[in-house]
Parts: sequence; C-alpha cells; structure tokens
Amino acid sequence: MSRLRSDETGTVVPLVLGVAAVVVGLLVVLADASSAFLAREALSAAADGAALSAAGAVDQDQVYAGGLTALPVDQARAGERAAAYLERTPVGRRYAVRLVAVRVSPTGTSVTVTLTGHATLPLASRLLAHGGVTLTATASADSPLR
Repeated sequence: MSRLRSDETGTVVPLVLGVAAVVVGLLVVLADASSAFLAREALSAAADGAALSAAGAVDQDQVYAGGLTALPVDQARAGERAAAYLERTPVGRRYAVRLVAVRVSPTGTSVTVTLTGHATLPLASRLLAHGGVTLTATASADSPLR
C-alpha cells in the first residue's frame, strides 16, 4: 500500500493549478463581458437621448406655412441637435462616441440616430493586443406632435 501512495504523490498540484487557471479565465471573461454590456447600455441610452433631441428639431418654415397635421423635422437641425447632445453627455467622452448617421423619415415625423463607440475591456485589453471592442447603437424617436 505504501508503494501505491508514493506513486500518487504530487498529482493534486497540477489539478489545483488547472482549476485555478480555469477560474481566473472565467473571472476575466466575466469582468470583460460585464464591462462591454454596461458600455452597450450606456451607448444605447446616449442614442435614445440623441434621437429625442434630434426629433425636437422642427422645420419652422413648414410650420409657419400652415396646414400641418404633424411637426416636420428639419434634417440639418436634427444632426446639429444630436451632435450637441452627445457633446454634453459624459458617455460621449468616456466611450469616444461618434455620430454615424441621423436620418429623418420620408414623412419627416421621425428621426433615427446611429452611434458607434469604443469600450475598453478592463482585463483583456492588458492581456491582448487590441484595446477593446467597437459598439454600435441605433435609436428612433418621433416628433413631439403627430
């Protein structure tokens, strides 16, 4: 029996090291996935806010011409308002948010805003060559009066 025990000495160490490596790997993935999820949620909220701000860019020329049943959105002013909103929010600076597109519907009553941002992953960016992930968010909003 003592011979059997001497042959098995030291076999627990590789097992413990293997389990520890798996646990550390899972923690890295969990931390980075959580960071990417939170960045995506923040970018989505910024897209919502930019779309709501852009939807308030009423085309005043059409309003004063009369006969409207809805407030039309001005394309140029919508882009300006969305960009101004992003400059005011801390999300824009934290995730290097870039305004990709501001589209007004053909009817002129709704706006769709598309943003991209870059989220740095806390642990993988230190271990890997790339610094993070690029995220995209799109949101729509209707003009205030329909």
